Amino acid sequence: MVLQKAMVYSFSAQAGGAMRANTLSGFLICQTDDRRYRCEPDAASFKLDMALPPAQSKSAARRVRTELQDRDGNEWIGTTGHGLYAVRHGGGEHFSRLDGLSSDAVISLLEDHEGNIWVGTSNGIDRFRDPKVARRSTMQGLAGNSILAVRATRAGDLWVSSVGGGLDRIRGGLTRHYGEPAGLGKGEVQSIFEDSGQTIWAGTTRGAVRLAGDRFVPVPVDDRARFDRVLAMAEDGAGTLWLADGEQGLGKLPHGSIVKAGLAGLAMDGIYQMIATRGGDLWIGYYRGGVTVVSRGSVRRFTSQDGLAAGTWWHPPRSETP
Repeated sequence: MVLQKAMVYSFSAQAGGAMRANTLSGFLICQTDDRRYRCEPDAASFKLDMALPPAQSKSAARRVRTELQDRDGNEWIGTTGHGLYAVRHGGGEHFSRLDGLSSDAVISLLEDHEGNIWVGTSNGIDRFRDPKVARRSTMQGLAGNSILAVRATRAGDLWVSSVGGGLDRIRGGLTRHYGEPAGLGKGEVQSIFEDSGQTIWAGTTRGAVRLAGDRFVPVPVDDRARFDRVLAMAEDGAGTLWLADGEQGLGKLPHGSIVKAGLAGLAMDGIYQMIATRGGDLWIGYYRGGVTVVSRGSVRRFTSQDGLAAGTWWHPPRSETP
């Protein structure tokens, strides 16, 4: 089965190097090797049936926005309007605003190093632990409630960006805000990344910045490039940082400044999301559909003619790098 014209909402890494694609028509397991690329229906397509009455299952499945498989193998499924579902121990659970969830519109999911499940919604960010919900919003110190990006660091900090709110760092239960006075400027933070050296990077609507001490400093840009809408960042196996810009396409930082990536066969227009595998491959998703895999300098583009479902690749996982 091929992904050409399927709307891909999110990607998550699976054992053995496979990727699970959440598409408009259900979940697919995608694998690639030197000879072929294939996507097959995944059993997760039917897991909502375990958490919902039959009359609701089909409607909720069409509104799945993001999903996460935690370290214990449990499935967490976030929807745009039906709240959050957890499939654990052969059964399903449903969480909504009636259960304390900040909103029924779930945008992102992340598991941190302590096993907490963080749920970014249109009205704040919630923490699931043991398995209670701990809500954080402007009432608990966040700068904004409409969450754009979430990143957990190796040190245990949680970084959260929100619409019009800059960045918040949650450490030990305390929230510290980073805004324009801290070097972020007026652009909204669209992506957050921690590299292998534990440096924090932020991609904004006015370029990329990195944390140096207690301030964010702008990342220099080559004269021929203008990266001012950085939607995603990833680090390959060689330690090179890559950036996806909504208009400029793909860039990298080989020597501390951003340059446009000159990869033959790489489509630059409409790059929307990106993730790096543990093997160093880059998976790149496009707003108008399609996926490109960059592996050891080679570029392979997959569309609906290869079995890919049509539509935008909304959101890769925000937890551990696959």
